[in-house]
Amino acid sequence: MTSSRTLASVVLIAVALSSVAHAQKEPTPADLETARELYKQGRELEKKGDLKGALEKLLAAHAVGRTPLTAIELARVEVQLGLVVEAREACLGVARMPVAADESVRATAARKDAAKLAEDLKAKVATVIVQIANVQAGDHVNVSLDGVAIPDVALSEPRKVNPGTHLLLAHVDGGAEVQCSVECGYS
Repeated sequence: MTSSRTLASVVLIAVALSSVAHAQKEPTPADLETARELYKQGRELEKKGDLKGALEKLLAAHAVGRTPLTAIELARVEVQLGLVVEAREACLGVARMPVAADESVRATAARKDAAKLAEDLKAKVATVIVQIANVQAGDHVNVSLDGVAIPDVALSEPRKVNPGTHLLLAHVDGGAEVQCSVECGYS
């Protein structure tokens, strides 16, 4: 008898937790109000030429509100900062957002702008291909690009990056580290 009550309690707690987790995915009115304020601050900073400050506010606005408007404005600032990979991802994320029944005309326009910007940015994303030479069979090579480890299975695959200078580090376990700088651009 006790075990069935315990099981029922565990099931009820699990149901309660899953509904709380689900509820947290949708922005609350307080989240949306906070996002609006952060969005306005970000736009003001952008107008003043403070792109890094604008980025900080728009990242926060988008993290809290997750709307097409926060996404497209975030992407536009990221483009100005040369962060085309991040900007494209923000734009592609708009297509994954459910359309609200009461979606505004501005949000609908932001969706269209995001789709167009994502397509335009596709050609501006640079690609790095890492080729490892002079290693023995069985050697394990650790490679990182801009401080981020590249998984072994993805080493020989093209890696998408922002245009600009990137630092590539590689070393065989127990061996010396080799580094090189790679300049990537777009046409």
